[in-house]
Amino acid sequence: MVILVVLIDQFFWKPLVTLADRYKLELSAGEERRFWVVDLWRAASLPALFKRIFGPSVFALDRMFSNFTKVKPQAERKSTSKTADMVFNVIVSMLAIAMLVAAIRFILHPSASGLFPQYPGTRCIACHSVKNKTGTAQF
Repeated sequence: MVILVVLIDQFFWKPLVTLADRYKLELSAGEERRFWVVDLWRAASLPALFKRIFGPSVFALDRMFSNFTKVKPQAERKSTSKTADMVFNVIVSMLAIAMLVAAIRFILHPSASGLFPQYPGTRCIACHSVKNKTGTAQF
């Protein structure tokens, strides 16, 4: 099991992280990470051989799939009305304020029941407990 974890780490995760670091904005030009598997792959002639052999067929497949998945040009959208935007913004603002009030009521309500008031015949578990004859709390 340990060998499998080490192999996955060395041959999958470390090269993946090394390649992903090329696109980080935090690293400056001189801080490129190096890893032995990535260096070995870049120095090998096998990738160039694969590219020479399979390159034309991969390019043809890529063009074929690109033709199948062309994006259709979209018609121009007409602009939305300012009234509809204003109504939407008012509704969303009112919902946000209502949610804020509900959250504050839930936090500050003494019975810890939140938005729903106590109904007759019910009890709040956090506020009340009834002790039975043995002295243990019964809810």
